[in-house]
Amino acid sequence: MTQMLVQEKLPGKKLDAARGIARSRTLAALRSLDGGRKAQILQFLHETGLIGPDPVVQLNGADFSNAELDEAVLRRAELRGVHFEGASLKNSTLIEADLRGSDFSRADLTGATLKLANFTQAILRDAIVDSDALALAITEQAVLPKRR
Repeated sequence: MTQMLVQEKLPGKKLDAARGIARSRTLAALRSLDGGRKAQILQFLHETGLIGPDPVVQLNGADFSNAELDEAVLRRAELRGVHFEGASLKNSTLIEADLRGSDFSRADLTGATLKLANFTQAILRDAIVDSDALALAITEQAVLPKRR
C-alpha cells in the first residue's frame, strides 16, 4: 500500500499520502521505543526539516513521554499536541517552538531556553521549569506549574 500510494501517479495525492505514511510510521515507532530512542527520532525529524514551520510530518498525539531530550535543539519545531509527560528537556533549546496544547506534566525543563516558545493551552502541571525562562515564553491559557 505504501509503495502504491507514494510511487504511483495519484493525481494531487502523492504528497498527502507520503505525509500520512510518514506520520503513521513515526507514531507507530514511538509506541515501542524507550526514552533515548524517542529522542533520536525527534532530533532526526527536526534536523531534516520535517517538523519545522509548515511541517511535513504532523506529530499531534505523538508520545514522547519519558523521552531523554537533554540539550535537544528544537528551534522553531512544530510540536502541537505532543505528549512530553515526564520527559527530560534539561538545557534544551525550544526558541520559537510551537508547543500549543502539548502536555509537559512532570517534565524537567531545567535550564531550557524558551524564548518565544508557544505554550498556549499547554499543560505544565508539576513541571520543573525556571520561572525566568518561562517568562519569555507565550503561556496564554496554559496550566502552569505551582511556584515553589
